[in-house]
Amino acid sequence: MAAAIGESRVPVILAATEEQVIDPRIGRLTKQLLPFDKFTQANAQVGYATMHPDSDQVLRQTRLSVNGTPSLSLQAFYALGGKVIDSEKLPVSRYQKDDPELFINYSGGTRHIYTVSYYQAIDYQVFLPPELLKDKIAFIGRAMAVEDLSERRMEKDTFPTPFSLAGSAMMPGTEVHANALTTLLGGVFIEKASFLETWIVLAVLALLISAIVIGFPSFRLKIALSIVVMVGYLVGATLIFVYQSYWLYTVQPLFLMLSVFGLNTLYQYRQTEKERAHIRKALKGYVSEQVMHHVMEHPEGLELGGIQTNATVLFSDIAGYSKISENMTPKQLFGTLNEYFTLIGDVIMEQEGMINKYIGDAVMAVWNTPVGHPDHCALACRAALNMKRIV
Repeated sequence: MAAAIGESRVPVILAATEEQVIDPRIGRLTKQLLPFDKFTQANAQVGYATMHPDSDQVLRQTRLSVNGTPSLSLQAFYALGGKVIDSEKLPVSRYQKDDPELFINYSGGTRHIYTVSYYQAIDYQVFLPPELLKDKIAFIGRAMAVEDLSERRMEKDTFPTPFSLAGSAMMPGTEVHANALTTLLGGVFIEKASFLETWIVLAVLALLISAIVIGFPSFRLKIALSIVVMVGYLVGATLIFVYQSYWLYTVQPLFLMLSVFGLNTLYQYRQTEKERAHIRKALKGYVSEQVMHHVMEHPEGLELGGIQTNATVLFSDIAGYSKISENMTPKQLFGTLNEYFTLIGDVIMEQEGMINKYIGDAVMAVWNTPVGHPDHCALACRAALNMKRIV
């Protein structure tokens, strides 16, 4: 192997990595796993294959170096004649200690980069098209779990990527490094919106959804316009990412818009219910349930200025009220009037009338407004007869 590396006319880069060792006596140590000295002495270069997934375990970023030593993809980039990269001129996504990381601009899901098996590469004259590997950059590594004779299983060298979230299978580590090199060679780097830019976007979307919910009376229109804004933002963010390689958050703004819509709708619903309860309380004892239902369903009919209509008006009072009241205490008079108005009001509302006002001991009732009725005259007459009957 060392002799083959020494005789190779193309650069050979071997992977190194780090692993965390936990010793109860010493604590956590970082151990460097390097290729055999014979290989490096035979002119093999070294590049670190160490990568760190995000908190959701998705591999989105590649390290450019480990403790100053280039990564596997960056070393391959230099071996192909790439210019020395200045991390200060790149959209660095984060730092691992002092080592910068970049977002990987994946060319696609797993196996999007052409892949062959070991047995095909070894017997390429049988299994592969002629000159398939000529002038190609080859990343060599295992991609499937291997079970040895003692039944001990090796962990799969596969990782979830952003394409895995879209339903694609997990990607072999070798293909991840190949995508990282493709990103460096293409020079199209993904830049993520800054903290300030993200908050500005969130604030604008929240205000826009609030304006829609508050500004439009129709609930269906509120839902339709809010959906248009949400879908429009998601489509816009996707297009910006695809064509500009600029990453705007999508899940957080969508959740924010749904939350703002729900909270604003809930607040308006509570305010409406308070107003309806106030109207019910104000109309109780004056109108029937039918009239109250009509008023609640058509509040626009209560606009200032009113409407012109034919109506029947009934006036009723207590004969000899002055002499009756002189022989009663205020408390007795109040109780008697309360009972009288309750009986009279029930009769009026049974005949679909509306009590317009109380004037001392008199009652003024109206029919055919706000709810129309073709027999309003007859209803008023029946009410008058029933009032005389019960009193």
